Amino acid sequence: KIKSDKLLDIPFDEAGVQFSTRTVNVLRAAGVKTLRDLSWCKEIELLQFLNCGKKSVSEMKETLERFGLEFGMKIIK
Repeated sequence: KIKSDKLLDIPFDEAGVQFSTRTVNVLRAAGVKTLRDLSWCKEIELLQFLNCGKKSVSEMKETLERFGLEFGMKIIK
């Protein structure tokens, strides 16, 4: 679970969140840099990016769940 809202705004690499190279490339293309950014996304939107498939989305979803988050959440600062 999220211990601090500050963690939501730290870039993935600084927060210790690691993704596969393919997923990192998808997130870059989508302009997603933080857990807050990722939680705002919808799965269907991410699947439209080049090289983003079910495996990448599953990896992102599992990461969100580890922090008590899910796709489509609007977490206000």
